[in-house]
Amino acid sequence: MRRLTQGAAAIAMMALAACSSDRATEPQLTPTDDKAAESAVGWAVRVTNSNDDGPGSLRAAIAVVNGSTRTSVIQFDAGLAPILLLSPVTYTGPQPLTLLGRGVVLDGTSTGGDVFVATGGGNLTLQDITVQKGTRHGVLILVPATRTGTQSLRLANAHILDNRLHGVYMQDQVLDPALVVDQAPNAFDSPASLQVTVVGGSVLRNGLAPGRSDFDGIRINEGGAGDLRFSISGTVVKFNGADGIETDERGTGSVIASASSTTFDQNGPNDPLDPDDGWDIDEAGEGDINATVSGSTFNGNFDEGLDVTELDGGSILASVTDVVANGNTDEGVKFTESAGGDLTVNLTRVTNNDTVEEEGIQVEELGEGNVVVTFTDVTALRNGASHPSAEIKENIDIRERDGGNLTATWLRVAANASANDDGAVIDERGAGNLSASITSSEFRNNALQSLELRESDAGTGAATLTSVIRTGNLVSDAVRNTGGVTITIVP
Repeated sequence: MRRLTQGAAAIAMMALAACSSDRATEPQLTPTDDKAAESAVGWAVRVTNSNDDGPGSLRAAIAVVNGSTRTSVIQFDAGLAPILLLSPVTYTGPQPLTLLGRGVVLDGTSTGGDVFVATGGGNLTLQDITVQKGTRHGVLILVPATRTGTQSLRLANAHILDNRLHGVYMQDQVLDPALVVDQAPNAFDSPASLQVTVVGGSVLRNGLAPGRSDFDGIRINEGGAGDLRFSISGTVVKFNGADGIETDERGTGSVIASASSTTFDQNGPNDPLDPDDGWDIDEAGEGDINATVSGSTFNGNFDEGLDVTELDGGSILASVTDVVANGNTDEGVKFTESAGGDLTVNLTRVTNNDTVEEEGIQVEELGEGNVVVTFTDVTALRNGASHPSAEIKENIDIRERDGGNLTATWLRVAANASANDDGAVIDERGAGNLSASITSSEFRNNALQSLELRESDAGTGAATLTSVIRTGNLVSDAVRNTGGVTITIVP
C-alpha cells in the first residue's frame, strides 16, 4: 500500500509540474498588475473599475497587452461609470486588440491631448464604447512606416463624440510640414493597406475647436503603395466641424469605399472660408476610386454632400442608390476626375433638391477620359438659388472637357425649377463624341431653357429624347443645342 501511495504522489507532482508549465506560457505580468493578472481569462484582460490608473483600470489592462503579444482582448465590466482619463492611453502592441466596452465611456476632458492612441501597427476593434471630449483627437492611430499587409480598424456600435480635433484619425501619410498643425507626427507612407469598418454607432460634434480648421468626424489618410478600404453602415455622422468623414488616398493604391443606411448631415461649419462636406473621398495617386452608396442621406452640409475626387490618372466607378442629398450649400452629389481616367457614375432613386449655391448634381471630367452617366429615377429641383457671385447653376451638370467621349442614359429624370439656369446641361468640349438617350423625363419651370446639349471641337453629338416633358421654362421650352448636336424627338 505504501508503494501505491508513493506512486500516486509522484503522479500528482507530475500533474502540478505540467500545470505550472502551462501557466508559464500565459502573459507575464509585472508585480504591480496583480489584480489584472487575477482578472485574466485566457488571453482577455478585464477592466473592473473606472479609475484612471491602478489595479483593475484600463491603463493597467493596456500595460498588460503592451507587454504580451498573446493578449488580444480587453473586456470592461458592465455598468462602469465613465472613465475620466488624466492622460492619453497608448497601445503600442503589434497584435490585434479588441476592446469590448459593454457601454463604457472613455472621457478625455482632462487628458490634455488624445483619448486613445495606437502606435504599434496592431489591428484594432472598439466595440460598444464611447470615446468623447478629447482635447485633441478621440482615437489616434499612427501606422508604423514599416507596416506591411493590411492594418485595420473596426468600430462596432462605437460613439465618437465631442472631440476637439478629429474624432477618429488614422494617419499613414507624409504631410507637408507647412501644413502640419495639431496633426500627427510626420513619417509614414507605409506599404500597408488600410481597412476601416464602421457598423452602427455615431460620430457627432467632433472638430469644433474654435479657430481650428479641417478636423473631421473620421479622417483616414493612406499613403504609399497600399489601398484604402472603407465601409460604413447604420451610423449617424452629424454636426462635425469639417467633413463628416474624409477618406484620403495619396499613393499608388486605390480607394474602395461603401456606405449604407448612414446619415451624413449638417457637417462642415467650423471654417466659414473653407466649409466642408458630408463625405469627402479623395484619391491623388495612380489608383482608382470605387464607391458604392445606398440608403443614405447627405443633407444640410456646409459644402458638398457627397464629394468624390480623383486627382491623378486613375478612374472613378460610382454607384449611388436610394440617396437623398437636400439643402447642401454646394453640390449634393459631385464627382470630379481631374486627369486621364474614366468617370462612370450610376445614380438610381436619388433626390437632390434645394442646393443653396451650386448645381444639384455634378459629374465633371477634366482630363482625356470618358464619361458614362446612367441615371434612373433621379430628381433634382430648385438648385443654385443663391450663388454669391450670381453665377448661373443648373440642377444637373454633366461635362467632359477634354478628349474623351460622353455617354448619358437617363430614365425618369426630373430637373425642374432651376433658380437661374437650364434644367440640365450635357456638355462635351473636347475631341470626343456626345451620345445621349433621355426617356420619360421632365425639364419644367426652369429659369432659362429646359435642357442644354453641347458638342464642341472635332467630335460629333447625337441625342434621342423620348417622352420628354419640356414646359413652363421661362426663356424657352426648346432644347438649347450648342455645337450641332443631332437631336431626335420621339413623342
